[in-house]
Amino acid sequence: MRAPQRRPRRQRPLLPSDRAAPTGAAGGGWQFASQTGGGAGEGSTLCLPLPAQATWAGHYRGALQRAVDGAVAHGAQTLVVSLGTDALRGDPVAVPGAGMALEVADFEAVGAELRRAGVPTVFVQEGGYDLGRAGKAVAAALRGFCAPPRA
Repeated sequence: MRAPQRRPRRQRPLLPSDRAAPTGAAGGGWQFASQTGGGAGEGSTLCLPLPAQATWAGHYRGALQRAVDGAVAHGAQTLVVSLGTDALRGDPVAVPGAGMALEVADFEAVGAELRRAGVPTVFVQEGGYDLGRAGKAVAAALRGFCAPPRA
């Protein structure tokens, strides 16, 4: 009788997260940079709190670069991207004064930055309630991700 094959030990996933920083405004979804996971998952969470009305150039690009760098340093073999288009400026369900301020065109740069990790990537669209712009933002992210790198 053959012994069952042992499965390789699962590596800990890394969860980079960019959400609104705590401001005291009503609503949920706040996170703190000190949240890094606990127990066996210690060091597997990378919280990147962003200020209210964060723009691509002002804060979002740097946070996403840190997230991609963190995933690469962690040895990620795959990315699962929760592509929340509720980061669009003026999203109708954003907590007043606490939403992000990305434009549709910024999502193309988001896709290009995610491509930089160089690993297979799955996009899961979640969040985003401006139905007139959410699909355009998703298309822009995919365009940026799929475009050949610029020289």
